[in-house]
Amino acid sequence: MELLLGLLSQFNFEAYAEGPGTLEAWLPKDADQELIASEIREELSLFFTSLEVEFIEDQNWNETWEAQFDPVRVGDFCLVRAAFHESDPNVGYEIIIDPKQAFGTGHHETTYMMIEEMAAVDFKGKTVLDLGCGTGILSILALKLGAENVTAIDIEEPSVENAKENLALNGVKAEVILGSVDTVRGRHFDIVLANINRNAIMMLMPELVLNIAENGTVLFSGFLESNVQEVTDLSEEHGLGPISRRQKGEWLCLGFLKIVKDLV
Repeated sequence: MELLLGLLSQFNFEAYAEGPGTLEAWLPKDADQELIASEIREELSLFFTSLEVEFIEDQNWNETWEAQFDPVRVGDFCLVRAAFHESDPNVGYEIIIDPKQAFGTGHHETTYMMIEEMAAVDFKGKTVLDLGCGTGILSILALKLGAENVTAIDIEEPSVENAKENLALNGVKAEVILGSVDTVRGRHFDIVLANINRNAIMMLMPELVLNIAENGTVLFSGFLESNVQEVTDLSEEHGLGPISRRQKGEWLCLGFLKIVKDLV
């Protein structure tokens, strides 16, 4: 599976999910499926004697999710659950999620690590940008941790609508925007949460770094161990200094601080 993930990382997949003997990968809805399938077969034919590539029509996965979804507990810090699950008074924070077609329930390694990293960040009174908000799970947690205000953005309209619904479920409010970093151009945030993917990080870095306030923090996830060096190098080229690293399986979460050099 490690080899397969490494080989597929060159394609423009937005997320992955591993299962017993399977790997699911999500593409942008406007991607050329036949071309990508052909390229995947050509790339992987040297490594696999049998390969099946199947594209599944987009649908509302909520009914299946409800049948299979278990609450996600991140130590004693946070519990991510559905409205039909029982509350747990023994955790610090609870997040209620109805994901519909959006990404972010805490089950995936990247979301889980982002939650772990957020436990070590001081959100009190801070401004936060949640880039690629999905279900809004990280925005909700940031607000519960004391953030003054949160701006959540996503390029997918279903995610934007789902994030709004989940914010309401949790009794918190955030600005939710359909679009990318260009929608917040000229604004600065104390903390940036970017659980996206390697390609998006590399493409958006030059503009994204302008949104980070002086001495601000950014948490990146959504990429594999094989991508760590290039993500780190690009971050440092744009004035970000590494402050944390967390790994779960083949997935990584990196924290950076925006370094402000004193003028001499």
